[in-house]
Amino acid sequence: EYVGNCTLHHVIYGTGYLTGTNDGFNCDHEFLNTAQALSYSCDIVAGLIFLHSQLIVHLDLKPANIFITEHNV
Repeated sequence: EYVGNCTLHHVIYGTGYLTGTNDGFNCDHEFLNTAQALSYSCDIVAGLIFLHSQLIVHLDLKPANIFITEHNV
């Protein structure tokens, strides 16, 4: 599924620890397997549910705003 400049299996690493190849999407990335993508997606949804319960709306959800460290957090 295409989402913005990257697919759901792309992830941006903010630490520079892991960098992938640039395949025309103009972002350094590694690919997530389906289980990892599902796990991170569930974490993101849980965070959004909490934010919405506090009457906070993110307004800038996109793959480029997801950062995962070398410790997978």
